[in-house]
Amino acid sequence: VSHEDIEATMEYLRIAKSVANKRRKQQGTLRTVSSWILGRDMTSFSADELQAELIHTECVLMKGLLTFLQDENFVSFMKGGLKIRSCYRSYRECYELIQQHPDMCDPEFAAGVKYGHGTFNL
Repeated sequence: VSHEDIEATMEYLRIAKSVANKRRKQQGTLRTVSSWILGRDMTSFSADELQAELIHTECVLMKGLLTFLQDENFVSFMKGGLKIRSCYRSYRECYELIQQHPDMCDPEFAAGVKYGHGTFNL
């Protein structure tokens, strides 16, 4: 895999992530800070916001994995690890949502969450 291919893929992921961010549920600064500690209450999310959250999480996972390939230094390793950690947390929150409220989620969302959650269980 060439460096140019990785850069092009990172650019496509950046575009996909920005589209997903426009559809994600917007939260205030206080809620964002408290969600780092307490987690998020995803029961108030609409179906579109849940899908956008899943797309955002998948993009972060791919960017985290590509960060390991992009540069082979310690800083890239740490950046990739932090991205993958935030991705795992988001998948875990979505998985808990489909476990507690299965009627709230459509089958495509549930399948995407189970796929991502299963990736981390491997």
